[in-house]
Amino acid sequence: MKKVLLFILFFSQLSMLQAGGIRFFRETITVTIADSFCTVEGIYYFKNSSLSNRRLPVLYPFKIEQDLPYPDSVNVINLNDSTYIPVSHSKEACSFSLFLPSNRITSFKVFYKQATPARKMSYILTTTRWWNAPLVQADYYIIAPKHVKLKHLPFEKMEKRLSKGKMIYYIRKKNFLPLNNLDITWEK
Repeated sequence: MKKVLLFILFFSQLSMLQAGGIRFFRETITVTIADSFCTVEGIYYFKNSSLSNRRLPVLYPFKIEQDLPYPDSVNVINLNDSTYIPVSHSKEACSFSLFLPSNRITSFKVFYKQATPARKMSYILTTTRWWNAPLVQADYYIIAPKHVKLKHLPFEKMEKRLSKGKMIYYIRKKNFLPLNNLDITWEK
């Protein structure tokens, strides 16, 4: 019940922000696969087109399962001024607050490390739909050691290239409103 109430509160605030000129319009996600864990780096871009500064409450969910535990470290940085943003943790998400100056674009980075004992991971993309607008641009990178065989990729036509002993998979999406999460499985 507490989780449902938290999501309702978050989405009601999100609706007010959208009406007030806040837009989430771009993201760059990099998933790096290691032997027993993955790291995820997300860079997110917001535009505050209103005439006043705003605060944006962010609820950042994680896919948590028996063989996909809560991340053991989460860092959030405002890239406009290089400051760390305090993070609160709950059972399946973290939350933080962003300061969005008027008539400006603000970018921030979330970085986390998550154990992947079953050689699978899932990054939640479908929450973008809560904004009721597609991302103008979304870039997705998956980086794996060249000896790791990816069994499932999130997108059908990802470009790939070998660089410094790692295979890099990449795709750019325009006007993208995700229907599925970024699910990856692999084997050695």
